[in-house]
Amino acid sequence: MEEKKSILHELYVFSEWKPEPEYLQKSDNILPENISSLWRWLNFFGPKKRLIDSITAFKERQQKWHIALGDAGKVIAVLADNILEIRTKRSEYATIAARTTELTKDNASTMDCNRPGGLECTDNTHAVADIIFMPLRVKDTKWNWEVLVVTYDGKLRGYLVSQTDGFKLHHTFRFGGAGGVSSMTYCEAHSTLYVAGVPHSGSKDPTSPLSAGITAWRILNDDPFYKLSVVSDQLEMQLATDRFQMYIPFISSKNLAFIVHMVLSPDGSKLVCLHCNGDISVWRLPVLKQLYRWPLVTQPQCDLDNPLVIEEKAVKKDMSSYYAADVNWWTNEEIILSRFSGAVTVCDIKDMINILGKKPEFFQGAPHVTCALDGTFMVLECETNVLPAKKSNSSESMEVVQAECEVEDSMLDLTKELIKSVLYSITDIETFQPRPKRITVVSRIYRLLGVKSTTPDELFSRKIESGNYAEALALADTFNLDSDLVYQQQWRKNPVSTEAIQKYLSKVSKKIWAVHQCVDRLPETVPAAKELLHFGLQLTNERILDEINKDRDEDDIKDLDDITLEDLNAYTSELLRCRHVMLFYKERLRLYEAILKCEKSTYVKDEYDRLRSNSIVRSAMEIAKEGRIEALTCLWPHIKTIPMQLAVLSKLPETINPIDYQHLLPVRQPVQWFEKKSPIKLQADEHENDWCRKEIFRSIWSSNWSEETTPEAETASEESEMDAVSAWYNSRAREIEERSGLVSHALNLVTIASVGGGVEGLDNIMFYLLTLDTLIYDINVENVTLKQLKKLSTLETCALLMEMSTPATFVADLKQFVIPFLKRYENLTQTANACQVHLMDYLESISVNDLSYILLVLQSPSEFELEVSVHLELAERCLFAYTGTDQLDKACDLLDTLLRESDGSISNSELVHRVKEIERLVSASSKISWRGVLIPPRDIRDMHEDPKHAHNLLTRIARCLSTRDEKPTQADWEKLLEDILELQSTLFNCISKEECHEIYASALLTSGDIPSIKLASEVLTCEAGVRRNSHLVSYNRSVDLVSQASREYFNSASSLTDPALEIAKACLTLIKDGNQHIQEELDLIAALPILLTFQLDVIPIQVRICEDRMTLIDECLKSDKNGYLASHKLLKLAKLLRVFKDDEHKREGTVLQHVGEAAIAAGPAGYGAALAAARRLAAMRFAPAAALLSHAAAFAHAHADRNTRRGLFAAAATHCPADGIEDILRARLALELESLQQMGMAIRGDHDDDERWPSFDDEFSDAITTVTRTPPLGRYLLF
Repeated sequence: MEEKKSILHELYVFSEWKPEPEYLQKSDNILPENISSLWRWLNFFGPKKRLIDSITAFKERQQKWHIALGDAGKVIAVLADNILEIRTKRSEYATIAARTTELTKDNASTMDCNRPGGLECTDNTHAVADIIFMPLRVKDTKWNWEVLVVTYDGKLRGYLVSQTDGFKLHHTFRFGGAGGVSSMTYCEAHSTLYVAGVPHSGSKDPTSPLSAGITAWRILNDDPFYKLSVVSDQLEMQLATDRFQMYIPFISSKNLAFIVHMVLSPDGSKLVCLHCNGDISVWRLPVLKQLYRWPLVTQPQCDLDNPLVIEEKAVKKDMSSYYAADVNWWTNEEIILSRFSGAVTVCDIKDMINILGKKPEFFQGAPHVTCALDGTFMVLECETNVLPAKKSNSSESMEVVQAECEVEDSMLDLTKELIKSVLYSITDIETFQPRPKRITVVSRIYRLLGVKSTTPDELFSRKIESGNYAEALALADTFNLDSDLVYQQQWRKNPVSTEAIQKYLSKVSKKIWAVHQCVDRLPETVPAAKELLHFGLQLTNERILDEINKDRDEDDIKDLDDITLEDLNAYTSELLRCRHVMLFYKERLRLYEAILKCEKSTYVKDEYDRLRSNSIVRSAMEIAKEGRIEALTCLWPHIKTIPMQLAVLSKLPETINPIDYQHLLPVRQPVQWFEKKSPIKLQADEHENDWCRKEIFRSIWSSNWSEETTPEAETASEESEMDAVSAWYNSRAREIEERSGLVSHALNLVTIASVGGGVEGLDNIMFYLLTLDTLIYDINVENVTLKQLKKLSTLETCALLMEMSTPATFVADLKQFVIPFLKRYENLTQTANACQVHLMDYLESISVNDLSYILLVLQSPSEFELEVSVHLELAERCLFAYTGTDQLDKACDLLDTLLRESDGSISNSELVHRVKEIERLVSASSKISWRGVLIPPRDIRDMHEDPKHAHNLLTRIARCLSTRDEKPTQADWEKLLEDILELQSTLFNCISKEECHEIYASALLTSGDIPSIKLASEVLTCEAGVRRNSHLVSYNRSVDLVSQASREYFNSASSLTDPALEIAKACLTLIKDGNQHIQEELDLIAALPILLTFQLDVIPIQVRICEDRMTLIDECLKSDKNGYLASHKLLKLAKLLRVFKDDEHKREGTVLQHVGEAAIAAGPAGYGAALAAARRLAAMRFAPAAALLSHAAAFAHAHADRNTRRGLFAAAATHCPADGIEDILRARLALELESLQQMGMAIRGDHDDDERWPSFDDEFSDAITTVTRTPPLGRYLLF
């Protein structure tokens, strides 16, 4: 029966908490503080086993945290010190779904229901005993629940609770006759409260609920809200007598079996109770009939010690440590029992036999348990550890000690302690000082676990996964399960060794699995790898033979050598294939051992795996990437073809010196070893000759990967291979230089191949690498690459080689770097004299700005042995390449290096001629430079046959004299003339002496100095027809030079008062005969002051370039409001400006016309000036001014008489166009009418008689269109 009810279970850990350590201090204060000693002494005589004492003792031994399930196990609540956590089953209770805030004093009364003293009361009787949530007795839309809060003194408070409106007190009640309440539970099915109180020892029936202190209270809807159930009516008679009983120390019973905890069964038909003395009782509901009661001593396996806790062996066992700490229901017939020792059992209520197994499941502390749902119940354990003791700094009398069991003091100890406390407080003598306070630092770890019933298969798998292999084997033996799973897991979890092979792998019954493990498993050491392969090869031999011979007679038994393909089935074929793979792995293991020996390294299983899983070439590539030359040396005999060798060598890091792997490089002839480093030579291992490698089995193991299946067999001719090798060296050298910048490594690679190995076609790359090596390592030139070097010309490369040279090291660097480079270039290109040609080109290029370097070369004949012709050519090229003039002294030194006698490479006459030509050019350049014109000898050489350039040069020389800080004297100008004539006679024969005098005269005229300008008259012909010496400048050229100089000064003037105008005038006055062109220039200069008087803002050059100079007259009239009053100045200005050239009539008429128009525009103030201009224009008969005459006659009546106005009208009518005559006649008629009116008024003034002429105002209101009474006046109209 026990076997049938035995439960296979698993243990799960869902969550874990580590709260802060606690500091527990045992109170030991003297009388003035809390009179603890006196109280403890008096308490010895008190009723220790009262109801509240039993509850307190029970609760204090329980752990502080609590758990509860809800919603059929979907959620679980964990009540911590001051936080309530809600976790869900969906996450396997690992994550927090909700959490309350920190509990305060306001809500402690409703939340902390399982702790005595949770309300911080001075008396534990007022602490909350239990809190019960129940449905409303009367349905109400406002309130959702009713909450009952009962305290240990028997007082109950009922609250109505709402999710929105809070709570309110509904009713209060006191359970009378119970003597207090130790526990209470609510049965919804019976609508009853079951209350546990003080047992009634006077009860005759020990199985009655009164003897246990249990009462049943029916719930009422109205006052008094609770009433004793029928089954408890017999209690009424005893209540009266019990009220008058008195507790008498030493006489009354102090060991009543109070109920401290009770739990309803899932169906509400049973009630299990825990008593304070360790008893367990089960009651039937609702009749409250005791079904079973199990004292502690009758409970099976109740006194087993917890193996998880190591304690000192006590002399006598404390049976209270084996009391039940918590209880709940597994089913309606089994209970889950937890003890203070940590033991948890699932027991049948009939016999209390544990059905979890042979022994209880042990946990830390006093675990809390929940009811079982779906075969699982939850456990909350608390692991307590004492931290290392530390001395407290708060008091010298305080020490931290290790946690120890609380031993209750005896009567004698309490009396001594009290007396010492009193004496010390009175005398202050240290002898009577109380014992120091004791502090225990305790850390706790809470764990939420689950105990789940399971099937043998599930438990077996879990045991294997958790590593409980012995239990798993026991389960396999008990339930006939596959023990191979245990051995396989042990094999996987343990490193490969001989012991592991014998203990685990060899015990696996499925030998094909073991063989596959021998193939697939990677051992951690070389011996283990050997042992595993040896075991696998031995096993395949045995299994193949056993499989082939299992159904054969003894006469037909076959040996290994007799096996044919027909003898194999699918199973043995797979074994043969695996054997073939293991033989291959065995060979690779030997190769890997050789690598380890060469490298003096240790075994790494991942490296071994790569070596045996890949081809030799691929493995060699991976090893080459890591730069492991010794390992490559071991693999090299297995790489047969040159293309694959080159592919592997390309994977080597470019930072490795090729000298280190020179023995691996493919060459045409035996390599000459550099640095005396001999190669390591290893012979390739031959394949092990095993029976499974017979050709008849190829169809089976051909699917395996092996070296023979890799495409390594390539055929190629020796010539094509060497061409490929040469191309590889070229590309590899470029890669090394480009990727690493290590030119020395690239050069070493090419040197080994070409010099040591005879590989051809590397001359070009060798040339550039040698040059680059010199640049980087010998000269320390930075940021130059092979690609850049190839793009440079020979001249640029030479300049780069000499980049770091100084004058002190130039000759040595030239000889050390440039000349070897040019000789290599000459050998590479097979060009004769290429070295000399390019050297001269380089020296010529650096002489463009500096002659010091070529001078250093030519002054070192011992370093450079040059022929005279070469020496002369080099000096000429460098001298004529020089573009400056500040090193002409070095040019002279350069000439001193030239030999005056030939060595046969050139004739003496040619030598002397060329040297003198050079000296002449250098001398001329020096003299010209002294004159302030910087011109190198090369330019003089190029221009001395070019008249235009020579003329420009002499002009620059002549004009430089006037640019000096000091004004030149007459002597200076004479010396200049002498130098110009000398240069003309020595160098510039293409220019005549007259041109030289013109240049000299032009320099004088443009000197800006009037005294110097006057000196020009000595070389110029100032009057026409005067005959002078033939070497002087002719008259026409003189006029041109003077005019040109004058124009330069005039055009350069920045204002109308610029001093340059006076200098221009001084130039013009040199010509004495009144030349027309000269006079025009003088008039132009004379016109400028007149322009200035009219405040005209122009510069002289604007006056010169103005095409219509009449606009200047208009500008004068505009800029000066009263300009029309100065008509005479304007006429003079127009004459000086040559307005309308020589047409004086047009010039005067136009000016007067513009003056008159400006005067009329000025208003009445200008009518007089307009009249004067009009009269002059009428006298001149200037037809374009007809309109002006008419206007002047019309507006000038205040300044002219009628006759003058009639004359102006007549002149205007004479010259005006046809369409303007009518307007003029109208104006003339108006003038006549005005005259007649004035005449009539005069006549009427002379006659005093009454007869008067009638008024003619009306008649002449329209004199033009209507003629009335005209006969007397006809003669005036015809005038």
